[in-house]
Amino acid sequence: MAITLFLSRFKGSIFGFEGVAALPVVYIVGAMVTVLTGFGLLYLQRHFPMGKVIVGNLCAIVLLIAFFYVAISAEVSQYIYPAFFIVTELVWMLIALNAEITMNSLFNVRQAKRVLGVVNAGEPLGFIVGGFAAAGAVKTMGVENTLLMAIVAGAMALAIYVAILRLGRGGLTVVAPRERARRGGYGVFRSRFALLMITFVLALQISLYITFFQSRAAVNLIYEETEIAICLGILEGSLGAGRALLSFFLANRVIAKIGLFAVAAILPVGLVVAGLLVLASPLPMVFAFIVALYVVDRLLRYSLSNATMPLMYHCLPENQRIRLQSFVAGVIAPVGAALAGGLLLIFGGALSSGFPGLVSITYGIIAIGLIALPIIWLLRSEYLSRLLKMAQSSQSGDDRTEIMDSTAAEALRERLSSDDPIDAVFAMGAMQTVDPAHLVEAMPGLIRHPRQAVRVRALRVVVELSRDRDLIELADLLGYDDTADEETRIASIQALAAILREKAFERLRPATEESSPRVRSTALAALAQWGGAAGIGFVEPVVATLAASGAKESRLQALEIVRGAGIDSLWPAVEALLGDTEAEVRAGALEAVGALRLKSYYPDLATGLADRDIAATVRRVLIRLGFDALPTLLGVMSSEGDRVPRAQALQLIGRLEHPDAQAALNTAMDSDDVRLRHIALEQMFHARALGRQPSAGALLNLFENESRHFLELAQFALTVGGAGETDRSDGAGLLRDALQAALDDSLLRLLYQLRLTYPADIMRSVHTTWERSGSRHVALEILDNVLRGPLKDRILVLFDQISLIEKISKLSRRGGGDSLIPAANLGEVIGSLLHENGRRFGEWCAICALYAMDGLDTQTRISLANPYKDAENPILREVAARVLGQGGPARGENEAPAMLSTIEKLLFLKRASIFAQVRDEYLATLARNVEEVSFDTGEVIMKEGDVGDSMYIIVSGSVDIDTKSRGHIATIGAGEVVGEMAVLDAEPRSASVVAAADSVLLMIEGRELFDIMAREIEIARGLFKVLSGRLREAHGQAQQTTSGGG
Repeated sequence: MAITLFLSRFKGSIFGFEGVAALPVVYIVGAMVTVLTGFGLLYLQRHFPMGKVIVGNLCAIVLLIAFFYVAISAEVSQYIYPAFFIVTELVWMLIALNAEITMNSLFNVRQAKRVLGVVNAGEPLGFIVGGFAAAGAVKTMGVENTLLMAIVAGAMALAIYVAILRLGRGGLTVVAPRERARRGGYGVFRSRFALLMITFVLALQISLYITFFQSRAAVNLIYEETEIAICLGILEGSLGAGRALLSFFLANRVIAKIGLFAVAAILPVGLVVAGLLVLASPLPMVFAFIVALYVVDRLLRYSLSNATMPLMYHCLPENQRIRLQSFVAGVIAPVGAALAGGLLLIFGGALSSGFPGLVSITYGIIAIGLIALPIIWLLRSEYLSRLLKMAQSSQSGDDRTEIMDSTAAEALRERLSSDDPIDAVFAMGAMQTVDPAHLVEAMPGLIRHPRQAVRVRALRVVVELSRDRDLIELADLLGYDDTADEETRIASIQALAAILREKAFERLRPATEESSPRVRSTALAALAQWGGAAGIGFVEPVVATLAASGAKESRLQALEIVRGAGIDSLWPAVEALLGDTEAEVRAGALEAVGALRLKSYYPDLATGLADRDIAATVRRVLIRLGFDALPTLLGVMSSEGDRVPRAQALQLIGRLEHPDAQAALNTAMDSDDVRLRHIALEQMFHARALGRQPSAGALLNLFENESRHFLELAQFALTVGGAGETDRSDGAGLLRDALQAALDDSLLRLLYQLRLTYPADIMRSVHTTWERSGSRHVALEILDNVLRGPLKDRILVLFDQISLIEKISKLSRRGGGDSLIPAANLGEVIGSLLHENGRRFGEWCAICALYAMDGLDTQTRISLANPYKDAENPILREVAARVLGQGGPARGENEAPAMLSTIEKLLFLKRASIFAQVRDEYLATLARNVEEVSFDTGEVIMKEGDVGDSMYIIVSGSVDIDTKSRGHIATIGAGEVVGEMAVLDAEPRSASVVAAADSVLLMIEGRELFDIMAREIEIARGLFKVLSGRLREAHGQAQQTTSGGG
């Protein structure tokens, strides 16, 4: 503010109205200096962290003000005043740029929207204090000495910023890569978004300097030098107060209500309206309206406009955001000042007529406002487009069909003869479509290729090509060779049978007596498929004998032959295996049903969905059957009984694009069973196209029900969280986690519902970014710019990253939760979660509620648990039995149990970092299959160098970890994990583990884990999240080391 007062000095030097043309010259010179500084900042950003560059900026500001204080006090020259005005332009640019870049580096866009109101309100507070203080002190201190206030303020800002920099967040402390190729981000200067931002900022900057010139010239026509200083101090101080009020109490609320770009449009609209008032005002009132135009510009620009423009850069990655923001603020904005100065110089002659000349400037201001409005509309479109690109950056690209020309075909032929197996296999796949004739010519060499992968692929291609062409000339090359490797023998048998068909019987008969079961099964299946009646007659009794065998492997071989042959007449020999005692055999029989498409046996597939041991296989079969399976799946949905098969059937129905499938999803969408409702909405969300959609009223009702469901869960979570402050038990912790997971699922269902109203690609981008916790602010920003209608505010509150108490409070004020009655205590929460057999809030919440009942009285526990003693879900049944059989206190913390329950095993699994991203509900499935093992003191658990595929979690006792090279490494106890990565990748053990005391451990074998992952895909997803996170972390550390020259 003290700096602003020095504008009054132009009265005595060049700022009399007679010398008003000198001010545009100062604009131009100031712009040149600022532009050079801006390019200097861009250069420094390529070599230093942005935080250090900003510290240097602040130091330069303090030194410049100090220099001019000394020079002005010594009255070095009358030109020191215009020079100082030029410096103030530079100082304002640096201060604004420092603040905006710091905010955008420390906060994401959603956080910045909240912080910006405080920042923008705090900045004019300095104007208020400085303006009124300087205006009051100018008579006693003199105008020059008010600069001391600016020096002190600059030093304080520097100290505060150094403290901020120690936070070490965002891009402020990132060292720029040394290699030019890795710096990136410079192409953004040529993007459409950058061009629009440049045009927008140029327009507004020109209007800023013109209104500044216009108002200062008008003031000089009315007031004397001292009066000007006092007038400006009061005016700027008053404007600061208005800006503070607008920023703190209005800006963020208006942005949240009408949107970022609608708020940005208020300034151009204000300029147009105020400009029209200037033009329409009578001459005696012109001064007042010119000042009013300046006030409108300053108030709107430094409150609403300042609250929007920095946020627009958040559609860019951070490195591009900092560079473009620096370029626009440091180079383009001062260019706007220079253009304004040039325009004022050009029309300077017309301005010498006093107020009439100043009024004429207003036409330009109105034109600028009208130009800025369509630019804002285009910026909004580009902003949303870039947000969507950021959201989609991790998604795979679209499939592309390659069109082969003669040159490409020739290149494929060259690759076909390559020694590289990857090249050869790729070329075979491509040439099957574009040049099959040449591929057949090349087959003799490919069949004899030295690499197994090429040979096997070539033989399989022969089978595919033989369907529509005669390849008899290749038969002599395909003689059965029992000395070849197994994969080549299998592929040769299939190719020979496909070419010779009925004539293949004699040549393939030796293969039916092979010692290898796989080769023998392949030969028998090939004879049955291509050998005609003779082949079937030979194979059928063999299959019947194998199916009647007491050995499981023989029965599985019989089913493999039937599946491979694809001949219905072989089915009666294996039909009885549908009821086999071995789950693996039953699964194989159902795979044969699917392979042969035996529709009369599809009900057996429906029954198999309820068999947990074979459900994963049945799902695969039903997926392959496609539309043929729809009646069976719809039958499962209409049946009463176990909810698990119905949920699995609904997932499969969602894969089918059929009106009946769509109708089933629409029905399940309104189900009172939360699991079915979630699956239905998820399947509709991912569907490529929607059929008949629910009505607007039905969608509104769906949203109201789900938002109420969320608020009920939120009330439960708050009650359990409050009880958790005194109840630190495992049960209370599990229940809190279960409720949080249920809240997350509820938000996902709300997001899925939006797919029914808004474009699929946009909502999928929102979903992608929402699933990654680090980019949820991008998802929210897309929703903020896309959603319309009365529900927008409530949806944004539900998804916003604020506390549950804040959400409930805000939704109550908006009419979304005023009728809720919060649960009074933990007992009421548990009772609500167990209501209707857990259908409303999910079985896992019911399980955790039962497990958390230790604090309730015995009679309440028994009454709540009794309905679940015969539950379908085995974990729910187990926990209910635990509650009903619980007669004494809980087991002591250090007491080794004789046998752990599933939930107790789950609690130990949660300690393993590899399962950190697997939700408890799915981890419990794994816990049921974990083996509890005991080791005596001194017993070897794993030996260094041995290949292992199992991991262990210590339940009680302790173990020693030793290596041959380093000796004893550590002794670890309960809760620790050893051999974690072995379950995913069997490698030699890096250390020996020996029981240091009698110990109980949980053992997870890799094979068992993979079997469970095949049944519960969510476990696989959780593991992949952990592993990809570790990979990203390692990649980031490697990049940081390389960037730092390490």
